[in-house]
Amino acid sequence: MILDTFFGDTTGLVADRYGRHCLVIELTPGHLEIAERRLRKDAGMFADIVISG
Repeated sequence: MILDTFFGDTTGLVADRYGRHCLVIELTPGHLEIAERRLRKDAGMFADIVISG
């Protein structure tokens, strides 16, 4: 499990590549939307992305 308190989408992508779970915290909604788009595009069809806010 990876905890990232200043979410950068790269953390999520690396976690996915290594088969790890990633829990992130992001305070800026705009940054979260950008990261979500990239993860959905690059992480693959089996990545589970859950956004709660």
